[in-house]
Amino acid sequence: MRTEAVPVSGGTSLATIVYLPEGQGPFPSIVIRSAYEIPTPPPGGLVPEEDDDSAESDPVKVREAWASVIDRGYAVVLQNSRGRHKSGGIDSLFGTEREDGAALANWITQQPWSNGSIGVAGDSADGFIGHLMMAANAPGVRAGYFQVTCGRLLTDGVVRRTGGLLMETLVPWLTKEAFGAGAESRAALSASGVELEKLKRPAKRSVSALFSPNASRRAQAFASRAPAQIEPLRSLRPGWVDFISEANYSKLSRYFDTAPDTNAPILQVGLWQDVFIDCTVNQHQEISARSDQHRLIVFDGTHYDIDEPENWPVKPMIDWFDHHLKGAPLPDYLAAPMSFTVENARKAKELRSSAAWPPAETQKQELFLDTSSGLTKTKPEGELSLASVETDPKRLMVTEGGRNLILPAGTKMKAPDRTQSKFFTSAAMPNDTTIAGPVELDLVLVPSQPDTDIVARVVSVAPDGSLRLLLENLFRGRYKNGRENPRALTPGEPVAVSFLIGHLAHRIPAGHRIGLVLQGSNAPRWDTSAFIDADPALQTANGVARTQIKSTTEQPARLRYNVLPD
Repeated sequence: MRTEAVPVSGGTSLATIVYLPEGQGPFPSIVIRSAYEIPTPPPGGLVPEEDDDSAESDPVKVREAWASVIDRGYAVVLQNSRGRHKSGGIDSLFGTEREDGAALANWITQQPWSNGSIGVAGDSADGFIGHLMMAANAPGVRAGYFQVTCGRLLTDGVVRRTGGLLMETLVPWLTKEAFGAGAESRAALSASGVELEKLKRPAKRSVSALFSPNASRRAQAFASRAPAQIEPLRSLRPGWVDFISEANYSKLSRYFDTAPDTNAPILQVGLWQDVFIDCTVNQHQEISARSDQHRLIVFDGTHYDIDEPENWPVKPMIDWFDHHLKGAPLPDYLAAPMSFTVENARKAKELRSSAAWPPAETQKQELFLDTSSGLTKTKPEGELSLASVETDPKRLMVTEGGRNLILPAGTKMKAPDRTQSKFFTSAAMPNDTTIAGPVELDLVLVPSQPDTDIVARVVSVAPDGSLRLLLENLFRGRYKNGRENPRALTPGEPVAVSFLIGHLAHRIPAGHRIGLVLQGSNAPRWDTSAFIDADPALQTANGVARTQIKSTTEQPARLRYNVLPD
């Protein structure tokens, strides 16, 4: 193992660890640039099997974890990103990852042990850092491999296209990882009066209290505060509000949107209940439209299931890099642009291949909302008033799941509170039904304020009435024409909206029903504008915003999805 200090802009250097194979070389390199402490174990389903926390930081044990990669003739380069742990500089919340990644690539290609070919890897936050390094298109970077992450963080990741801000993802991560600040970052915080060690216990209490399923009162109090006043996050991460602020939307979102700038082929691995899966699928579709070299694999699980090797139907990282860095043939399971498993399938790990998403063999289906709280195949005529939902800051609904980092998704959930939501269900499925592709919702909204929000949840309803949450998303009215073009609504004036609830591949057994839950904002997932601008609910005398949901002949209220044939 070699410990290096790699120079980057600003006169600083970044802590870097290099593992080299036996022999003279030169070798191709696999790089992980990390916000976490290095050395870090490998992704790709290759993490240590034993439950041993020390395996994530002990250099000897990490070397053993990487053994199958290093012994295959790869140099492994692990680097802390700027301002993190032993690296110099100030942590700028991913703001220098393109140029710092390019600097590392240039440094590697100049080393005598390097043959000039580089593969970039990582998962979660490290995967996003890797996406930014790929977008810099530095010499030598030949391929990328990323898991449970997102290459467009501020346009489709923690800030969704529909306007939803994933607080249950942002707050725990930003709070916890603040304590991994490097010496210069700590000194900068200390100079502003922040003592990190004194905030550890309050930070732990805050995250635990706010994001437990029974934390409704605390969550409501949290929701009523402006983002600049949220403690201890305000002290730990002074720049986090600017990170998501609409005032900086065009500048930051373009820097963090890696899809338009990525040229080298990428293999992404996602999980159907991961917080970033919709972003992963959307980005794969965009970059695949320009090149047929990119690949996507999706299998069952939530965000942290990526750390369980037994969940993996295949372990593709080495096959991917062998192909792009060494010229080996691409294995059959990576021949198609996309491979996926189906949630709740009889053969849980069976990989299906598809040339496109949704798969070409799927059949389009739609269910219409009707006044009897049903989802029917019969298209209604005329105008129907289906429901009235409200956003009440004093009675926010606490999120039970829905593809996030803290609470489980894809599992059973409680029946919705019918005083705060409207529940529509289909007839029982006569046969097993596999939904595969995007699930979209069309509605006509009549808001009481210049803005409104709707939370939509798709569930599977068992014969005994128990529910399994499949998808959840929030739509904010001002983003009807896209997040880059917000426009106020006219109170009392109907507006037709269509939005993506999410992507999935899920088998609904015969006898089960499809359910749709509609409600106002919930906690801890809120809309961006409720933090950056004024929440429309707070502009009324009683603090409540109400929205009528209607269906018309021209714009019928409907759920649209695709079904795989038997």
